[in-house]
Amino acid sequence: MRLTKSEFMKGRKCHQRVVHGRDGILSKHDESIMMDELSDNGHIIHYLFRKLWQRTPVGVSLEQLVDEAPASSHEVRLSASGFEARADMIHVDARRIQLLEVKSEKYPTDKEGNAVELFNTHGGVSSDFAELIVDVTYQALILEEMLASMPTKHVAPRAVQYMLALLHPRYATRASVLRQTFDVSNGVVHHSKEPRTTDILRMFRYLDVTEAVRMMMPIIEAERREMLRKIDQQEPPELSSKCKSCEYRTTIYGEEPNGFLGCWQELTFSSPHILEVPNVHLVKIDGEDAVSVLAGRGKASVADLPTEQLKPGYNNIQQRVIRGLLSGEEQQEPELVQLLANCAAPHAFIDVEAFSGPLSLWPGGYPYEVSAFQWSCHTLDSDGVLSHREWLHEGPEHPAATFLTSMYDVLGSAGTVYIWSGYERTAVSHALKAASRLQQEVSPETRAWANAFINDENPNVVDMLALAQRYYVHPGAKGSNSIKKVLDAIWKQHHVRFLPQFEQYYEKIDGFVKSPYDTLPVDYGSARLATIRDGTQAMVAYQDMLYGKGREHADVRDSLRHALLEYCKLDTAAMVIIHQAWLARREES
Repeated sequence: MRLTKSEFMKGRKCHQRVVHGRDGILSKHDESIMMDELSDNGHIIHYLFRKLWQRTPVGVSLEQLVDEAPASSHEVRLSASGFEARADMIHVDARRIQLLEVKSEKYPTDKEGNAVELFNTHGGVSSDFAELIVDVTYQALILEEMLASMPTKHVAPRAVQYMLALLHPRYATRASVLRQTFDVSNGVVHHSKEPRTTDILRMFRYLDVTEAVRMMMPIIEAERREMLRKIDQQEPPELSSKCKSCEYRTTIYGEEPNGFLGCWQELTFSSPHILEVPNVHLVKIDGEDAVSVLAGRGKASVADLPTEQLKPGYNNIQQRVIRGLLSGEEQQEPELVQLLANCAAPHAFIDVEAFSGPLSLWPGGYPYEVSAFQWSCHTLDSDGVLSHREWLHEGPEHPAATFLTSMYDVLGSAGTVYIWSGYERTAVSHALKAASRLQQEVSPETRAWANAFINDENPNVVDMLALAQRYYVHPGAKGSNSIKKVLDAIWKQHHVRFLPQFEQYYEKIDGFVKSPYDTLPVDYGSARLATIRDGTQAMVAYQDMLYGKGREHADVRDSLRHALLEYCKLDTAAMVIIHQAWLARREES
């Protein structure tokens, strides 16, 4: 038996994920544009790292590196006792053997932008570095086993050091390495520009993690051997609350094998399913994971949950979800109507789309900075008249100042601004910092408005996601509070879908009401995707519009532009629809 590093990282929650992967079973990650983006970004960052060390060969064996020291190599194969990995870079000289792991992740920082310490105040590895250290430790165990099998005269005098190379959080992207200058095909990076070494010299921040790796070695050693044993002996899956987030938990049942069905068997079809309860991992039976205990008894229905075991603080939320799931009826607390009724008009519903990645689309952008390129706003005035405005950045300059100004123009006079999650606040906060850093002009009035908007205590900014979590549940949303799930559940049952403002989203197929998101434009000529249904797809479509096929083909550009505007417009229409459905309870009561 063998176990690769990627399999080990994947199987830490459950060894069955490794088995499903080897069996080629369909997962949510298959054909996922988000996973493709993550993979492409990883290839690009590794490509740039090699540019810094372009004279270093690739694929030299560890034995050869030790024999020919001083020597270095990218992509060094590691293998011992059935465990396999590929080190990004190993350097050997007279004093040390250094393994360096390169990541496309940003060096962790706190809210103020200060670097996070590797160790927490209790002496353990900080949670921000935990997964990274596990990754390096797995490689370290193999490396040191290989070194131990070599002649002592070659290895003994040398210390072994483990390093991480992460993106520097304040690296200002240079024009020669903007994200759109790269194209990745089947893992091969094509770059339209040749970056100077000085353009990427400060891209990485290095960290010696040797002490943390030594600390983790006994834990990871036990984990990897136990995982290999379970796979080798074909142990049955461990059903638990962790299954809630498993990528093999799909609802596609047919001729193709289904991973979730393979694990849960007939319990898959328990309805309503226990995994639909939010924060179900907090529910315990005699101190044990409630899902695991009940699954062991052959039960998986919400009706089997011991409600007296619900954790204080989540009790009311979980109780409401459980009532909704068991009754099949939506549950709305009376306080929600009163809270919404007290909000001042005009009511502005805002949604922002933004780019965020290791390399910016604009010179001066920081790694993973949230750079807004689009917004949609539906406004409901005191007379109930609904209007819509939108903005899409198409210029070559960084959009920070333009975004802030346009947001102030549309929201500055709003009585109440509605968002769904804190993403819009994050986008405004990042734009404020970027505009200052890039010395872009922002009026004092705009800056004052923006600072007030990002204040969590601002009573005139209402987070509808927080309201949904605290006051509302619809059984059709299956325990989810995502705007798409909540909208879909309300849309199929509520009269709001018949209002003329939203008639464009009302369609039926085979007698069933379609989700409004399924009425959006499709197949608009992008090489990478055929629909826009989420933020990652919007980000990819935006890149394709400006720098991909849209750059050379006007029809593709126009189609992508239209699709982006329609998608963002629906997000704010969804907020209005949900808002009106909640308020309708006032009339019903």
